[in-house]
Formats: sequence, structure tokens, C-alpha cells
Amino acid sequence: MNPIMEMGQLNKEAMHICTSGGNLSNAEFLLRQALMRSSACRSPLPGAKIKHNLALVLTLSERRDEAHRLLSSALETVSDAQLEHSSFYRRIQTALHGLAA
Repeated sequence: MNPIMEMGQLNKEAMHICTSGGNLSNAEFLLRQALMRSSACRSPLPGAKIKHNLALVLTLSERRDEAHRLLSSALETVSDAQLEHSSFYRRIQTALHGLAA
């Protein structure tokens, strides 16, 4: 399987674990693996999506500082791609504001 397909599969599996009340450590591991594979993409946006999802898992694991760093990085990536008006940009902003609350 190519790295991009692996990245998608790892992301999907990790988010299933996360939403089904599974082991967050396993979800984190899978997302970190997916993040490594995202470098095979021509666009940086899949990596930003993985960082967003990983930040959600870290927030659930009470690791807010690390989640904040990942969300800030993802927001910068989306901004660099000039997608400030996208729903993904707004989701990242909402997650960042949620960490500040």
C-alpha cells in the first residue's frame, strides 16, 4: 500500500478508536504514524488534517499544550494555503478557542 493510502487508513482507524471510546494511546500512535506518512503528499493539507485530529485526541488525553501547538501549526498551514475562509480553517479556530476556555 502506498504511503498516502496508509495515511488515510491510519487516520480513519484512529478516529474510529477515538469516537468509539477506545484506547486513546492507540489512536495517538496511529495518528503519529499517519503524520509521518503525510510527508509523501504534495499538499501540506492532509498533514494539517492529521494534526487537527491528533490535537483532538491529545485534548481528550488532557495534553492541552501539545494539542495547542499542533492546532497552531495546522492553522498556519491552512492559512499559508490561503484557505482562511474554509470550514476546515474555522474548525481549527474553534478547537483552539476551546483550548483557551
